[in-house]
Amino acid sequence: RHVLIITGDPAKTGNQPGASSVYNVNSIGAIKLVAGLNEGVNAAGASIRRATGFNIGCGFNPNFKNLQFEVNKLKRKVEAGAKYVLTQLVFDAPRYAESVRMAREAGITVPIFPAIYPLLSKRNAEFIHNELPGAKLPDTILERMRQADPKAAAREGVQIGRELIEQMRPYSDGMYVVAPMNKCELAMELV
Repeated sequence: RHVLIITGDPAKTGNQPGASSVYNVNSIGAIKLVAGLNEGVNAAGASIRRATGFNIGCGFNPNFKNLQFEVNKLKRKVEAGAKYVLTQLVFDAPRYAESVRMAREAGITVPIFPAIYPLLSKRNAEFIHNELPGAKLPDTILERMRQADPKAAAREGVQIGRELIEQMRPYSDGMYVVAPMNKCELAMELV
């Protein structure tokens, strides 16, 4: 019953040879479409005889340079029918707090859940910082992961995750933990 509607990545970055990207609707259009299904109508406004009951979620990037732009886009997603928000990976608690403050001031009242990711290593931290669109690590966290003993780097990543949870708890309606590289045991420690 829960549907997370996000734009996603271009098909060329996936693992399906021959797949092509389709951009007939953006995330806001897709949210409107599913919200319409919940009202019992299809994209053309015709009855589907029985309404669906999807709980619609959307994405939000509190790391985006122009935070006001991102908050405005989030507001349009909520107005289209989103009932909860999942963020990109968050490593900057003050930036997250500011994004939530701005969202609330814009009248966005739906729950916002930040993504917590326990870093694995210096290499993992640098990859996320430099290569993962929508995610940035503060210099202090990058330096901690650079200085961590390679054999204990995942422990440092879990500790950073714990600290972020505590710092973001006052501004969050809950959180979700992303298992790094399918290492569920590290995610479970934070849960």
